[in-house]
This record gives sequence, C-alpha cells and structure tokens, in this order.
Amino acid sequence: MGRRRVDDRGGRDTDASAGGPVPATIAGYRVVRRLGAGGRVEVYLARRDDAPDEEPVAVRVYRRADDDVTALELEALDRVDGRGWPRLIDLSSMPDGRLCVVQEVFGGPSLASILHQRRLSVNEAVTVSASLVQAVAALHAVGFVYGRMRSSAVQFSADGRPAFVGAGAVVRHALPDGTSDLGAVRADHEHLAELLDGVWAGIERAPGAVAPAEWLRERIATRPFVACLAELERVVFDIASPAAVDLNPVVHPEPVPVTRRSTKSAATIAPTARARSVVPDDLLETIAALLETSWVAAARTRLSRLLAARRPVVIVGACIAAASSVVLLTVVPPSSPAVDAASESSSVVTEPSEAPKPQQTSAGARGTEIAEKATDDAVTALRGLLERRAECRAELSVSCLEAIEQPGSAILDADRRAIIAAQNGEQIDELPRTWEAEIRVTGTMGEAVLLSIDALPGDSEPASALIVRGEAGWRLREIFAE
Repeated sequence: MGRRRVDDRGGRDTDASAGGPVPATIAGYRVVRRLGAGGRVEVYLARRDDAPDEEPVAVRVYRRADDDVTALELEALDRVDGRGWPRLIDLSSMPDGRLCVVQEVFGGPSLASILHQRRLSVNEAVTVSASLVQAVAALHAVGFVYGRMRSSAVQFSADGRPAFVGAGAVVRHALPDGTSDLGAVRADHEHLAELLDGVWAGIERAPGAVAPAEWLRERIATRPFVACLAELERVVFDIASPAAVDLNPVVHPEPVPVTRRSTKSAATIAPTARARSVVPDDLLETIAALLETSWVAAARTRLSRLLAARRPVVIVGACIAAASSVVLLTVVPPSSPAVDAASESSSVVTEPSEAPKPQQTSAGARGTEIAEKATDDAVTALRGLLERRAECRAELSVSCLEAIEQPGSAILDADRRAIIAAQNGEQIDELPRTWEAEIRVTGTMGEAVLLSIDALPGDSEPASALIVRGEAGWRLREIFAE
C-alpha cells in the first residue's frame, strides 16, 4: 500500500502540544501551519519533507494513543485502503507516546450540501450511488459495518471523488468464530437504502429502470438474507452512464420578495399557513437582513449602551426584546389563535409587576410553564451549538458543521469556506468561548428564536444568534455582531 509506519520516540520533532509553538516537522512532514485543535486532537497542514511538490495532507496528533474508538477507526481505514474512504497515509508515534495520523484531505463540499442546492442529474446520481455502494462493500469485506450513512457524512475531494468521512462510527461485524453478524450487515443495507433515497429523490429515470433503493429493500426483505451489494452496483450502472459530479454548478436562484405583514385577521388566514411549524427560509433571511442592516440593529446597540449603566437588567432586556419583536412581527405572518394565546401567557414571565390573578385558569398556568421551558431549552441549545461549532472548526470537519448549522444558511457557507481554506494552508480563526457568556431570549416566532449573547471580557463582543427548531432538533441559522 506504500504506507510507512514510523516510530519517532527518539526523533527531533518539536513539541506538538496544544497551545505550544508550531513544530517544524512531525514524523517526517514539514508543518505548514496549525489548522486547529479539538478536545482530543491537534490538526496540522503539512507536506512531506522529501516530496514538497506533493499535495498537502492533514496531520492529526491524538492526545491519547490508547483510545479504543480511534484504534478501531484506524484499523478499518488501514484495511479498506482508500476504497471510498479517506486514505490513511502514515502512522507514527510521537516522542511522548501520542499517536500521529496522516490522511488525505477532502476539501470539497458534502453530498448533503449539494443535494440541498440542486438535484443531481441521472448520470451524476449513478456516479455517486456506485461510489457509495463500493465503499460500503469494501468496508464489509474487511469485517466492519458503518451505520452512520447520512449525506452529511459523504464528502467530495477536490477532483470530485465522493467518500465517507468520520469513520469513528465503525463497528465490527466479524464474530470470533469466523462468521458475520448478519443483523448488523442487514442494518447497513437498510441505511444505504435510505441514503440512496436522498440521492435519487426527484430524478426521472428511463422507462423500466428500477429505483436502486426499492431494489435493495426487496432483497433485504428476502429470507434468508444474503448480502447483495455487488448485484446492486450492477443495477445502478444499468440505469445510465456515469458522469462526473459538478461541484461548482451555476445556480440562478429566484429573487425572494420582502413582504409586509398581512393585514388580514388570524381568522382569515389559510389553516395550512397557520399550521406551519417551521419558519420559511425567505422569512428567516429577511429577519437576518433587518437585524443586521436596519434601524433595529442600531437601536438595540444604542439602547444597550445607554441604559445598561442606569437601569436594572430587566428594563434593558425588555427594551431589547421589544426591538426584536418589532422585527419578528414585521416579517412573520400572524400565528394561529392558539399560538397567540401562548405568547400572551408568556408575557407574564417577562413583566412580573402584578401577582397572578385569582381567576387565572389552569390552562393559563400550563401555558406559562411551557413558555418558560421553551425559553430554557433555546438557551441551552444555543450554548451547545456554539461549543460544538468551535469544535467542528477546530477539527476541520464540514460534515460536523452540517449536523448543527441549518442547510443553506450564510453561517454554514462561511464556515465551510473557512475550513476548506484552512485545509489548503490558510489560518482558521479560533472562536471565542461565547457559550460561557450570559445568553437571553429576545424574540420568538414559531420555531425561530432570537437570542442575545453578552460580551466576554477581553474575548468577545456582544452578539445575537438566530436558531431554528425542526425535525432534526435545534440548528444554528445566523450570528449577528452588534
């Protein structure tokens, strides 16, 4: 395989500990720069000393060499040898016993981001599907199953080659007696069928051409179950000729008009519109634009600075919340009466100037409790999203970001470009620890929540964040500097 394993316990490499100076070399690789640091790994961009003209690689220094998950991941990557997975180039030991792993860099977009932007052509779908089937078959052949078959876990190389990334989820299917865990293998086939559903969604096939996912599910249902990935690959190639996936298509999105708030009463709004549980993308984009460019952003900043030194925190928060509410009510259509009632009950929490009235119903009390819990959930969710975002950037993992940031959002696009640039030699900024700051909800509308983030002394500026809750949980939509 051409891979070398080096023991550097007696080597001359500079210390690669977190926060220390950037080493000149690591295991025979000349370090270009430190790309980032996560909870258990330091990542460097480097080139081989004896082949400086070769493409750069990612050098990952694990702080714990006895990590069972890491050991299993590396064994799988070593045995699969780049067949649909990141190619393992070098393994070596650091002078202090830590583990150094060198892998090829996958700097292209993820399959999830491509599918979000556009529909694949039938020829592109054949290329992607065949590549994924081959990758899963190669993993099964060496005794492992994957399980984490999501489109966000498939990433393209710069030359358009798709591969699974994040092999830390692999587990063995080979049993000690030499047999296989057919249940685990069957589950992997089912996960692959779900992934193929997404690849082929909306694609028109020639008359009589079978849908790969449907064909696979029919075979899975057959008893006794027999692995059938080699046959599935032939089924895919029978659909159409493969073609390279265009990683940079020219997209001409239709302009999204900014609409005023409807003057109709809630009773005249179509029930289907009132029933929407997720704020549409165009409305969220409008919220973002208004918060960043309109008088509301300036007003929030001025109010914060003017009143912070002269009024209690409750008054400052109320003013900021009022400004945010103006934006949300301006661009988001009125909600249903049930939602309005819940919003009214939540105002009891923000304006505790009166004691609860004796005639308050139990339903009203439950509404207040639900509103308080939703507020707490949003604050907790944002703290987790901010911390995970910092970890994803430090690990240079686009697929990690796609699990916490909303598809198509400006923040995901910016973070993706920053990571790709870092993989090609540029420095990626370390994010401030904003999840440790004071965070408050300043506005809500449906499943969209706007929150303020206080400044951390010497570490960050005040900001606001927009998060949205959908079927997959909370996602980060945007962060606005104040």
